[in-house]
Amino acid sequence: MKSLYHFFRLIRPLNLAVIALTMGVFMTLFSNGGFSEFSNEQVRYFLFLVLSTVLIAAAGNIINDYFDLKADRINKPEKLIIDTHIKRRWAILLNWSFNGIGLSIAICLSYVLSNWYLAILSFISINLLFFYSLYFKRKFLVGNLIVAFLTALVPLQIVIFSYSFNYGHCAGVWTPFQYLTNYRFEIFFYCGFAFMLNFIREIIKDIADVKGDLLLFSSSIPIKLGFRNTKIILIFLFTFTIFGLVYAIYSLLYQNRPQYNISDPFDTVITLLALCILSMMISLFFLLKFNQRKYYIISSNFLKLAMLFGLLTPLFL
Repeated sequence: MKSLYHFFRLIRPLNLAVIALTMGVFMTLFSNGGFSEFSNEQVRYFLFLVLSTVLIAAAGNIINDYFDLKADRINKPEKLIIDTHIKRRWAILLNWSFNGIGLSIAICLSYVLSNWYLAILSFISINLLFFYSLYFKRKFLVGNLIVAFLTALVPLQIVIFSYSFNYGHCAGVWTPFQYLTNYRFEIFFYCGFAFMLNFIREIIKDIADVKGDLLLFSSSIPIKLGFRNTKIILIFLFTFTIFGLVYAIYSLLYQNRPQYNISDPFDTVITLLALCILSMMISLFFLLKFNQRKYYIISSNFLKLAMLFGLLTPLFL
């Protein structure tokens, strides 16, 4: 039982559940209806897509801990799993197995739906997660951008799946430009929102993990530029993202967008976006007010809360 417990700690089931929930939420948005309107075939293929994505993400979590072992002995020794509870060779075996199964599922889905973009995205994700953990994580800016990019791929992946099922699956072709145009506001907003919040959060995590990263000769932003300059950059990123959320609220309230109606669900969207902004402001407060690692972690957690509020908004559009 202990081994099973530490296995779940290693793959981070809460993070995987958030990925699955994100995919489900965006599936309802980009498919013009709730799951009750989906065919059994569509639900089955969607669940396979979620399984593929979650397995690849779990493999990424495992390999990240594997390569972070030395730094984690400094940053969070009480949370070590690999070498303490799970042997290294088992971690590598789990990584290969999860990646292999996840990619195989994506290839099968691509074949059935006549859309190889799903397999290509899975292949790219596997390689980015591996080389991020091995090399890019300790390079200036690149690692932060990779994680933010992979997070932003989740809504886009659902768009591709939804279109390929409704059109490419029948026609054998994939020409989604008109489909993407119909959802350009939603795609731009949610992909951009996911990218920015995760980019900010990764930089804050770098600040919290400086001691261990120095041991690995990392060139993270706080090590390269210093805490003061890094916080100045974060202030700009916070401001830019909050401005984007304010503009989204303004657009929903005052722009003539026929797909939105002023109603109770609409008011809920505005409330959730406002809670996103509030959570980000609290996160920024902890970032600027305190200089201890535990407060940087609190700042990062408030960004997670902002992501959750943003994730819920498509349910009410």
